[in-house]
Amino acid sequence: MAKKSLQKQIERKHPGAVIFRQDFPEYHIEYVGTTLSDMADKGELLRLAQGIYYKPVRTELGISYPFAEDVVAAICKRDRARFLPTGASAANRLGLSEQVPTRHVYLTNGTARQLVIGNQTIQLKHVSPSHFAFRDETLSVLLQAMKWIGQDQFTDQQKQRIEQLVNSIENKRALQHDLALFPVWARTILKNALQ
Repeated sequence: MAKKSLQKQIERKHPGAVIFRQDFPEYHIEYVGTTLSDMADKGELLRLAQGIYYKPVRTELGISYPFAEDVVAAICKRDRARFLPTGASAANRLGLSEQVPTRHVYLTNGTARQLVIGNQTIQLKHVSPSHFAFRDETLSVLLQAMKWIGQDQFTDQQKQRIEQLVNSIENKRALQHDLALFPVWARTILKNALQ
């Protein structure tokens, strides 16, 4: 009876949901793990990593895997941690690159781990709290994107996009605070974009 009840709760989750063993505190964690594992064996769920499952979105083309950032956001929410995309993921998020990476690296103040989902790899790297000192999230992601692009590698289109991003920040005090956290070369690009 309890197994059917737990299974019903899991089945009610919307397609695209990331599900953890800890999501059902009213049941023993081993029991939840067994139920989730059984459902994964039947194809009703996908196992992303130990204790982390995904209710697949089924389309005419097959199973749609979750976006890397959705999985990372769910893990960090569960762990009460913060995260920050780096590299191509950061550049793509801000419209500085059309490249869609298959290897996603995120900085976190939580636990380091690596997941493989379909053909993409997600890596969470534990870093010091200073990486999260930014007051504006856009600027923290922008710094990661700029580091990935490279100091002297910006196209005119990327410079225009940076100008749009920086000038759209409404909290000017946060902007001034965050500018001080950028390396000199990146700060110079941002100050030019503000003029």
